[in-house]
Amino acid sequence: MAFLPHLCRSDRKRLIAQCGGNLMLRLSLALPPLLTFLTVPSLLHGQRSGMGGRVSGGVIDVQVRYANGKPGPRGIHVRLEAAEGGPAGDCETVDGGKCQFNLSSSGVYMVRMSERGFKEVIVRVELIGMSRGYATLELKPIPERRHPKLRSRRAETQFRFWT
Repeated sequence: MAFLPHLCRSDRKRLIAQCGGNLMLRLSLALPPLLTFLTVPSLLHGQRSGMGGRVSGGVIDVQVRYANGKPGPRGIHVRLEAAEGGPAGDCETVDGGKCQFNLSSSGVYMVRMSERGFKEVIVRVELIGMSRGYATLELKPIPERRHPKLRSRRAETQFRFWT
């Protein structure tokens, strides 16, 4: 029976007629075309563009953290911008310093956080060939800077007041 798939079509028909329509023989002759029919669509599915057959879009998960590694606070405003320019979305962090962007198209995005008292943070996320991206933003405090002139004026003012 192993030699049957290699026979041409006319030989198969003649063999079926000679065997009197044996069911096992019929199944063995029909099995190779059936398997081909079932495997070709799954192979073609892998040839689709995008993320495993998805046309476009994706999700970007954002995590805001303090410099010591602890999760960031609730209510931090995070912006999403397309790399070409222009806004693509915004969100506020929930408990644990997390927020999420659900996007309708793939591409390159910039996740931006500028919170008062902290340095601005920008992270690049590419959603090309992937449906999920991640960005971790670290809250780094801006050190206070005072001008030396302001300090000296305050010192002079205090000195004059006491004398």
